[in-house]
Amino acid sequence: MAIPTAFQPPMPISAVFAPNHPYYINSGDSSTAQLFSVVLTGPNYHSWARSMRFGLLSKNKILFVDSAVPTPPNGDSLFQAWQQCDTLVLGWILRSLSPEIA
Repeated sequence: MAIPTAFQPPMPISAVFAPNHPYYINSGDSSTAQLFSVVLTGPNYHSWARSMRFGLLSKNKILFVDSAVPTPPNGDSLFQAWQQCDTLVLGWILRSLSPEIA
């Protein structure tokens, strides 16, 4: 049986989960984890932003904040992996905000 030309096979799992791939999520990564101890209170924005940048760089997720990783279309085979990483990064950012700011 011939495969229709519109069929796009899913991305190989090994490519998505390679440690150097932006969509890679380590088993210890959690949106409830705190990447660093600096909490944004307002006046400390510069030190918070620097800590956040280093934290995201260390997790290979800064590309989600810089919009270097485009959002795949909803039906794309990479959409779910992108969404998981994007939600993870959002959780890290929200957990680093003081209650007054969040």
